[in-house]
Amino acid sequence: MTPLYPLLFKQSLHLVIKTVLDFLTLNMYQCFVKPFCHKRDTTIMDEKLEKHYDNWESYLRRAKIDFETRLQSTITITAEFEDFKILKVIGTGSFGKVVLCKYKGTDSLFAMKVMEKVNVVRTKQVFHTISEIRFLDAIRFPFIISTPEYLAPEIILSQGYNYSVDWWSFGVLLFEMSAGFPPFCAKDHMKLYEKIVAGKYIHPPHFSRALKDLTTNILQIDRSKRYGVMKAGSKDIKSHEWFRGLDIDNIFQKKVRPPFIPQVQSQGDTKYFDNYGNINLRQGSFNEYEEEFQDLTLRKKGDRTVMINPPTGYLK
Repeated sequence: MTPLYPLLFKQSLHLVIKTVLDFLTLNMYQCFVKPFCHKRDTTIMDEKLEKHYDNWESYLRRAKIDFETRLQSTITITAEFEDFKILKVIGTGSFGKVVLCKYKGTDSLFAMKVMEKVNVVRTKQVFHTISEIRFLDAIRFPFIISTPEYLAPEIILSQGYNYSVDWWSFGVLLFEMSAGFPPFCAKDHMKLYEKIVAGKYIHPPHFSRALKDLTTNILQIDRSKRYGVMKAGSKDIKSHEWFRGLDIDNIFQKKVRPPFIPQVQSQGDTKYFDNYGNINLRQGSFNEYEEEFQDLTLRKKGDRTVMINPPTGYLK
């Protein structure tokens, strides 16, 4: 006797019928309703994505005009270094440190990037530093990130480049946020740059197939094959399987609740930052390299951005 017969004898007829109907209903739901719902949801998201593309192009055109206007305007200095109280180093980089500071006038907290002028001049980074200051002052965008681990191969190799480097950095960010560590890392910068140029890294085992595909196509050494740079532009990334179901406009407008919210005691709580030791900031007794940094004005010259009235003998 098969196991089915004792079951039929023990259960009442209406219970058996109900069980069979439930089974059939479940299978019908899986076969017909779920695919229909999925197709409907997919259609809705595709429509949202198409609307996003139209709105995004319009936004970029307006943002570009606003950015170029701000970039060529005069910077108004509203505070001095002495107006801030330095609290803690919260980051270090190749050319300086980032410190948490408090504005003495209102007790408002800020992140301040501090660089020694002597190092900037010695490494011939005056124009780059001025450009960074002007760009950060001119840009109006909620998300900005930069660090040596995020440098694209073409920058390290001193090749000509464009926004392709931004998509590479996005790929590194995507990888690090998903893995907990960047794809390329080394204590020595030269070894780090060698790894980046080689473009070899290992995906963590928990990466899904879709995530591996996306990061592989963004962290592509060959720029002609890099997602974000090809003919479809950002659409190759935004429409990718891994981003399926994500409302990009809600992300941009910061309407999405993040899956992890750090628990802090106050705005000045730095327990989630690494400890970089004591603050050692050298303050000059006079305004060093005043001539080199006297003019922070940038202007468009053809297709290049140049510095107005550069110091004598400086690269024009």
